[in-house]
Amino acid sequence: MITVFNNYKKQKIDKSKIVSLVKFVLKGEKSLQKNINIVFVDDEYITQLNKQYLYHNWTTDVISFPLNDDKKIEGEIYINIDQTRRQAKEYKVKISEELNRLLIHGTLHLIGYTDTTQRTKKKMSLLEDMYLGKCKNIYKLE
Repeated sequence: MITVFNNYKKQKIDKSKIVSLVKFVLKGEKSLQKNINIVFVDDEYITQLNKQYLYHNWTTDVISFPLNDDKKIEGEIYINIDQTRRQAKEYKVKISEELNRLLIHGTLHLIGYTDTTQRTKKKMSLLEDMYLGKCKNIYKLE
């Protein structure tokens, strides 16, 4: 089950598209899904998570917490809408596109991909681009 929580009330979220996108990435990676929670939050909330669990006292765009204890993917993805808006402006893309990129990125982390080196970061970025490109036509993403 994939559950979407929108704790960021200033941004409408199409939950069905969010669920479809995550399922598409999981299917593309041949990963089985168990329980995944996706939570949209603000700077303050994600900064607290970042500080409490990753020991970083700053905001970030997305944090994933894999909880897998078998081959089925389980975990939580937190996406910061404040940061999403800033990045969309910086990269000159629509907010929805940046949000989808972060969602794909967070899903890839749950699957087990990392971005701790230049090589792994590049691999994740290529996968993000690939899934974004495929999903634009399938799900009519903006």
